[in-house]
Amino acid sequence: MRHRFVLALGLALVLARPMAAQPIGPNQTITVVDSGTACVTAPAACATYALDNNSPGVTINIAGTWTGTLTFEGTNNDGNWVALGLTTNVATGAQASTTTASGLFAITNTGVIKVRVRATAAITGAALVTAARGSGFARAGPAMGPGGTTTSQGPFLAPNGTSAAPSYSFTASPDLGFYRPNAFTVAGAGAGVPSLALVIGAAGSVVQNNAAKFGWTNTADAVSGTADTLMGRGGIGEITYTTVLFSALGTPAVGTVALCTDCAPTTPATCPATKASCICTSGGVGSVAYRFNSVWYCPF
Repeated sequence: MRHRFVLALGLALVLARPMAAQPIGPNQTITVVDSGTACVTAPAACATYALDNNSPGVTINIAGTWTGTLTFEGTNNDGNWVALGLTTNVATGAQASTTTASGLFAITNTGVIKVRVRATAAITGAALVTAARGSGFARAGPAMGPGGTTTSQGPFLAPNGTSAAPSYSFTASPDLGFYRPNAFTVAGAGAGVPSLALVIGAAGSVVQNNAAKFGWTNTADAVSGTADTLMGRGGIGEITYTTVLFSALGTPAVGTVALCTDCAPTTPATCPATKASCICTSGGVGSVAYRFNSVWYCPF
């Protein structure tokens, strides 16, 4: 009896092992654009693969000499197909529902029964498509789901993105989200050092964090990561700010505060006793400048 139990346990452990990657279906070739009838009248416009319960991870390889646009799609009812918005290019980490170039693409399956690659723009040549299912355990990565729905049990990798197209965004607010700037070019912040940027609207501001520093910039500068206003940690209990010259103070809103490196009160001897004496002028050794009633005041 004991020997039977041990044998049964060993067999169960063998069967429970994750399956090695295996091809799914035959190799397929895409040579024409879909006619808009779900690949019925133009079957050569699609490469379709049925999945089973041993397909938690799927890779699709596209090769050959071709031009055009291929869209990755999935269905959970064999009728309603949706774009798989977070299909990952294995080589670059970029995620999208379409591709215009050959490559190896990965998807984590959370409940679709079929996937397909469909030509959705005029295509020339022949795109050669193969598919394989991965291990029995999908431990991390973007999930396959309608509209780019994602789940993850591990690191989630996204492309760097830009201020115009953040890596992490929202369907209703595509101009709101996070991305990684290519550089952080404020003096002292270190050009090219990784940073995190928050985009707040197409005409809004971007906040970047790098080496205990926060920078604010307009959206036009955000693609390169250039920040024109910086706040950082100077030391224990110390905060540093971006400084400006008197000539650059401008006419911002009332309540604005700046650190001016060449400012001084107009008449230091009678400031702050006389308000007019504290109006900022250039030629000094530096002062905090306050904007009130459309005038810059420098108390020292």
